[in-house]
Amino acid sequence: MRPAFQNAYEIALERCGTSYAPWYLIPADHKWYRNWAVGTLLLEHFEELDPRYPEADFDVDEFRKRPLEQP
Repeated sequence: MRPAFQNAYEIALERCGTSYAPWYLIPADHKWYRNWAVGTLLLEHFEELDPRYPEADFDVDEFRKRPLEQP
């Protein structure tokens, strides 16, 4: 017989993991592997999102020069 907490985890993972917000089980026995797995997942999702800076509504080059000017 399985402990109740294992059943609760299984139910939570089944009900909360969706196609638009999936859950990933990442083993943490080895920190280097855990870090690689999380980094790889993040990279894949950020590449899929393709984030971009918004277009500036001011002269960017002018603002870049300002901190370099002496008062």
